[in-house]
Amino acid sequence: MNGATKAAIILLAAERSKSLELLRLLSPEELQSISHGAERLGQVDASMLASTIASFEDSFNEGLNFIGSHAEVRNLITEALRDEPITAAIAGTSQPFASDDPWPAMTALPLEELRTFILLQHPQVGAFIMTNLDSETNAELLAQVDVDACADLMMRMLSTKRPADSIVWAVEEVLAKEFIKENSAAHGQAHADLAAVLNRLDPDRANNVMGKLQSNRPADAKAVGRMLFRFEDLPKLSPVALTAAIEAIAVDQIVVALKGADPALQAAVLGVMSARTKRMAESEMQNGAAINQRTLLAARQSVVETVLRLAASGAIELTAENGASEIT
Repeated sequence: MNGATKAAIILLAAERSKSLELLRLLSPEELQSISHGAERLGQVDASMLASTIASFEDSFNEGLNFIGSHAEVRNLITEALRDEPITAAIAGTSQPFASDDPWPAMTALPLEELRTFILLQHPQVGAFIMTNLDSETNAELLAQVDVDACADLMMRMLSTKRPADSIVWAVEEVLAKEFIKENSAAHGQAHADLAAVLNRLDPDRANNVMGKLQSNRPADAKAVGRMLFRFEDLPKLSPVALTAAIEAIAVDQIVVALKGADPALQAAVLGVMSARTKRMAESEMQNGAAINQRTLLAARQSVVETVLRLAASGAIELTAENGASEIT
């Protein structure tokens, strides 16, 4: 056994907190050497420990039932440096963690969204992604790409060697977070929270935020866009969805919200009401007292929240045109 392998055994034998403290003091080169030494260990038993630290055999071997493996050494290194880059130190050894497979999620993306994402990456990363897609998808992706960019990506695909496993794992981890995270409840709530803020911002500011999100994180932009809705978007709802929303709101609340609204919006809302309800609403709109701006905005926000609640429950559907790309 060389020094690195013996060091790995000592790390296993020592108290965990002491081993972690020691690892933090080592250089990247020393960590790499220990990682490679650990790969040669196999299963570590008491006899191997005794031969490594013979000068302390009485202290270490008295009643000791010692069992360990190279995986435990890797865990020690990962825990010691969990906030620091360790890829270079452990490159070429077995995978320290298992990430979700991002490729099925990526191939299921709409073509335009996938193309946008690839073009936002460094060409070498884009080429690596495309080497994991089928030829038909790649042909469709490249058909709408600038000629020079198309040629560059194809040459990089041709010359791209299989990256080191550590690089592949790192890229797949990022892709998994980008495209699989929408399935997580936590991230879905983050989208909902952001949409709730954008729904309350003035349209120009909200559109500016969405534009930047679309440019930098298209998958997130798509998820947030599905949750964007404003009072002015009511006519964009399907008749079935608009009817369900209006029936869930008190008539007096609708009347307040419609005060001063665009005539086309008023007509759309009144058009899905029953004849009796429509007559009541029109009468109150014509004869009702003036209302202040604060009350008006509160009533309209209440309408919006009702629509979003119904959409979240699956009772109605917000189509892509309901503000997914631009807030009006």
